[in-house]
Amino acid sequence: MSASVWKNVSGRNQPNITFHMSILLTDGSVMVQNANATDWWRLTPDLQGKYESGSWTGPFNMTTARKYYSSGVLSDGRVFVIGGEYAGGNNPAKLTTGEIFDPDTEKWSPMNKPTGPLGTGFDYISTDAAGCILADGRVILGSPNGAATAIWDPVTDNWSRSGLAFGTTTLDSKQGNTNEETWTLLQDGTVLAVNIFSTTNTAEKYIPTLDIWMSAGTTNTPLPLHSIPNPTKGGNSNSQEIGPMLVLPNGKAFAVGGTGNTGVYDVPVAPTLPGSWETGPTLPSDPAGSNSFNWNGTSSLQTAIDAPGCLLPCGKVLFAAGNTTFLPGSPGSYWSQTNWYIYDSSKTLANQIALLDTKTGSSSGKVTYQDILLLLPTGQVLHTSESKSLEILTPGTVYGSPDNSWRPNLIDYPQDLVLGKTYNISGNRLNGLSQANSYGDDVQNATNYPILQLTSTSSPTIVKYLKTFNFSYMGISAIGDTTPQTAAFNVPTDIPVGQYDMRVIANGIASGSKSVSVLPSGMEIILNVNSFSQSAVHGLIDNQNGTITPMLYVAVDGLKPSELGIFNPGDLSNPGKQPKFQSPGSGITVTFAGPAVSNIPSLPDIPQRFTFPYSITFADESSFNWTGTDDTHLLAIVATLILGSGNLVAASVITLTKNPNPFILHGADINIPSAPSFPFYLSVDIRVFTVLAGQTKFGLKLDTAVAEDSDKATSWIQSMIKSLNQHSGQAQTFFNGLPQTEETSALNLAPTVTPGGPPVYNFALARVRYRDTVPTPDGKNVRVLFRMWPGAQLNATFNTNTLNRFGINADGEKIAKLGVVGDEIITIPFFAQKRIDTSTLKMDTQTDPANVQKIDAAISGGEVDAYFGAWIDINTPSHKYFPDRILDNSKIDGPFVGVGNLLAVQDMVRSQHQCILAEISFDPDPITATNADPSNNDKLAQRNLSFIPVPNPGLVESRRAPQVFEIRPTPAPLAKNLQHDELLIEWGHLPTGTTAQIYAPAVAAKQIISLADSIYGHHLLSLADESTIETPAEGNTFIPVPPGVDAKQFAALITLEFPLGIKRGQSFTVIVKQLTTDSYTIRRDAEEESTRLQSVTRFADSKTVVATDSESSVARQSSSSIIVREGSISFTWRRVLGTFAITVPVHTKTTLLAPETQLLSILRSIQLSIARTSRWYPVFNRYVEQIAGRVSDMGGDPGTVFPDPYGGGKKNGGEEVEFCGKVVELCYDCKGCFDGFGIEVECEGEDRRSRRRKRFECFEGLEGSVKCWWERGDKVKVVVGRKRGDIKGLCVVRREEVRKVRQSRATGDETCADCRKRMDDVCEHDECQRKRRPECEHSKSHDKSEADEE
Repeated sequence: MSASVWKNVSGRNQPNITFHMSILLTDGSVMVQNANATDWWRLTPDLQGKYESGSWTGPFNMTTARKYYSSGVLSDGRVFVIGGEYAGGNNPAKLTTGEIFDPDTEKWSPMNKPTGPLGTGFDYISTDAAGCILADGRVILGSPNGAATAIWDPVTDNWSRSGLAFGTTTLDSKQGNTNEETWTLLQDGTVLAVNIFSTTNTAEKYIPTLDIWMSAGTTNTPLPLHSIPNPTKGGNSNSQEIGPMLVLPNGKAFAVGGTGNTGVYDVPVAPTLPGSWETGPTLPSDPAGSNSFNWNGTSSLQTAIDAPGCLLPCGKVLFAAGNTTFLPGSPGSYWSQTNWYIYDSSKTLANQIALLDTKTGSSSGKVTYQDILLLLPTGQVLHTSESKSLEILTPGTVYGSPDNSWRPNLIDYPQDLVLGKTYNISGNRLNGLSQANSYGDDVQNATNYPILQLTSTSSPTIVKYLKTFNFSYMGISAIGDTTPQTAAFNVPTDIPVGQYDMRVIANGIASGSKSVSVLPSGMEIILNVNSFSQSAVHGLIDNQNGTITPMLYVAVDGLKPSELGIFNPGDLSNPGKQPKFQSPGSGITVTFAGPAVSNIPSLPDIPQRFTFPYSITFADESSFNWTGTDDTHLLAIVATLILGSGNLVAASVITLTKNPNPFILHGADINIPSAPSFPFYLSVDIRVFTVLAGQTKFGLKLDTAVAEDSDKATSWIQSMIKSLNQHSGQAQTFFNGLPQTEETSALNLAPTVTPGGPPVYNFALARVRYRDTVPTPDGKNVRVLFRMWPGAQLNATFNTNTLNRFGINADGEKIAKLGVVGDEIITIPFFAQKRIDTSTLKMDTQTDPANVQKIDAAISGGEVDAYFGAWIDINTPSHKYFPDRILDNSKIDGPFVGVGNLLAVQDMVRSQHQCILAEISFDPDPITATNADPSNNDKLAQRNLSFIPVPNPGLVESRRAPQVFEIRPTPAPLAKNLQHDELLIEWGHLPTGTTAQIYAPAVAAKQIISLADSIYGHHLLSLADESTIETPAEGNTFIPVPPGVDAKQFAALITLEFPLGIKRGQSFTVIVKQLTTDSYTIRRDAEEESTRLQSVTRFADSKTVVATDSESSVARQSSSSIIVREGSISFTWRRVLGTFAITVPVHTKTTLLAPETQLLSILRSIQLSIARTSRWYPVFNRYVEQIAGRVSDMGGDPGTVFPDPYGGGKKNGGEEVEFCGKVVELCYDCKGCFDGFGIEVECEGEDRRSRRRKRFECFEGLEGSVKCWWERGDKVKVVVGRKRGDIKGLCVVRREEVRKVRQSRATGDETCADCRKRMDDVCEHDECQRKRRPECEHSKSHDKSEADEE
């Protein structure tokens, strides 16, 4: 058996610094700080995984020099430091600030820590604060000056007081002062501390689930060092110190006292019990032999006064302690001289502590407080001691090896790793059984997180560590713990391709090895359609040769064009090498439907991402002839790409359904042989259209001459539904003749086509298909529910708790209700029946009998169509129905009383074009799938298409086409073996030079770029500003979607900017898709599943795919992440979560200016109803700015376009005068009715040297807008007729935040945010009452007439 060995580190480019603080990063490299300085240096092990001969990079400088502070590695792999007892000098600094290191950028940034004293801020977390990372990833920190503690959440970046039982008490539950304490995370998630200042040997522990500190029993012997006799001054010197405390593999905590005593804490069966302490062994005697150094005046043992400890992989503890040494000074201090000891709990008490079997050279003459230990993934220990050298201890085999039950267990992992990609692993005990390193309040460098190691199986041996992050758990495990834990990891691009053994390492203990391959490229299937019903396939065969194009894509990553036989753009139509598909089932073929598209359209011969489109063809319906009673059947779709360097395989699953219940068709229209194949975002069974007042369609006249006539509009659509169902033959022709993709199918936001023009009404129709020989059952009518999203939508996932809420009305029929997430209204229902008065009635009382129907069957079993419809009243600004938010869940369905001013549906849209969705509700066949959406369910259909015309010739802003949309954040944390969601943008045939920007203020643009750098080998994304990314609009663009912090979706704006040279009559289409991950697991022991899954099971059993008879190569797939277990096999693929399209026709400025001006006026009206706190606020503001720019560059003047829900907000010419200023007064008549407002004016053409108040009379409908401007400090422009002084136009010019005002929407009260006085003072005039500015003590801060505010 070998002895332990110390060896100095002599790496390449080793800096000449004083090595001190050390932290292990999650990629296996080590950060070491120059003592009490700003600079850090990074040590990376060599290609054999050795640290002694690794290489150094740096410096990486903090803003502030600091020494002795709280620190740790966060669950995302970043490093934090906070506080500092010293800041570059010898005098205490008591730092309160913190900094965060990002290993990817290798830069430090300031920590966002609220300043201020206890009660208002968190400056009490300072100096050498005690700290510990909790099991959920949050960080608990202590005040060096008392018992107060705080918790920082790195994910939300929020700070909160802790130890107050979640705010239910104002008294700190912690009894002892946190100063100088050692905090240790236990296996039950609690944090243990021995009270330093207690003379009764007490201990405490923090329980995160209760947010309290409670007793952790009493140690049998004193552990904290309180005082030592002072030989210089006499008496005793205070010295509150203690040594390390570490959790052992058995779950007990071993604590080394500053006194030379030790103790062992036994964890109780329940966290709320105090637990108990065992007496531990004592340190050897201090050979000084006198009482001059006796701690607390009673003993002469060696001490551990601030000393490090480390749990070795063998389960024994290495720690520093030694003779007590007096360091002269004023007043002088005591410290322990360094000796190295081993604690072995398996021996008898008297023999549990012994000297390490070898000595270290660099500790000669050192004291323990200068020593720091760090356990490395190799099982070695890095030692720094404020010296110019650092050394590594290799523990001798005399101390044994880890027990197999302590090892982490790697369960799920990808077999094949593609360079530059991100993957996930899962398993048990990935974080180890202990924090492994301990010191006390001065040093915290725990290593309880997984390190992933690859070791090549070929010679020479290469050892690489992969960066891990996104840890699902930051706690420590117990022996035998089977709780699943997950982590993500990146595959760096500098790893040689080949075969490797993968191990996960926790605290120097490695799991068993798993065989993996590192590949230069990967492949995955992207399903555009993943579900087929037999009825739909029957129609496809009859009318479309059974074909849907594109049905799927195959994305190939990391290959050069030449490796695919692509040498020029013409080769994309038929690449020399392309993925091939076996037939997934009887009568089914999958065929390349080129051209392929690259994410770098110039096709440089570098690795890039190619997307290959494929069609699916059903020759017959034989694939539906399975046995048994199941309505659904799964088929594997398997692609193989044969390469000279090794083959790639990807797999996915599609669902076949032979249920004959009512459905809506996606894809080609089976009733029109020549119809194009539409994608699911533009269902052929949904039509939206407009009807002018007095116009006739299908023989029905919309008999009204006014706008917003709800009685006539609903009566007309009810008659239309009835007539279509009575004349099925003619109905089919009429329905198919309604425009689907043309601009004429776009809905109107304005009540009239043009200001003062004919009224216009919006409608939607849905066609429901039925194939059976019997009608729908009695009492089981078919219902269609219509809903709208406020803008383009990428996530229409069915959820009856949020987006697809419904109620049951008095007739027993299902009725659609508002879709609500949190307090935000997301979806709005529409009906053929007139809306109820939601201010007096609940939405459950709504009826919609025209959309409740029994469908008869054809005797032959052929298709029968039924028609349903709704009035889409988005252009009825005078009809107010809903609050802007749901602040009281008891009123989520109305009546909406006492919730502030109600809004029109128009106020709730966020784009000129919205997403309309129809849902078939049929009780015998409800929607039950977890992830049902229009792409995979034939009872959901949508229209998600935008038309944004641009002019030619046109200035640059007029050639911008903006569209508001929503993105679903990647679910966080990432589930095991899943990837980030992505946007896939297919630019089609846009002209060369077109660019696109995507603005999403809820997420940092640099985070998106960083993700793209880690996922894609090459990409064309760039940073436009902190919230905007930019890309050339060519080829296909993939954009990773970061996780979100709550359930809300990202509000976003995509803007296309076209180059000069586009011509009238051209039209361009861009398709935006969100991709998410789907997966399937096959259990080998499930006989019934094996029978039902046919080709999936064959694929699982063989784990290989043969491409053709002549290509019999064995291939393993790469980037679809096949996961092999003993009893099962899993694989993942990508599917389209949601899609919308933008069509951009080219017209002339003359044609576009008037409707664009009308749109701007309406959008500015909507803008006034959006709260500043809304996720839509910044996005909609930029959207309106870009529409204003379009108006300007089309030759209009956006400055004269004012908010008007009717779209007529433009001054009419004639003799007019403009006044500019801030609203300073709201005016009401003697009955309390709003009749005007006053501004502090600047008057064009008049003397500007003096300011004066100008009052304007206006109608009551402007009260909400004017009050909003008054509250927000907006500067407005008022245009009035010179003769009569009547208002011709009104708009916001500039917005400023000049006072704090809070308006309670529930009561309508207005309060001063400072003194909370009501702002409703009334003048004393007998003839009228005018609400004026309040004269509260803060009135100066509210007064908008201050000259300096202008």
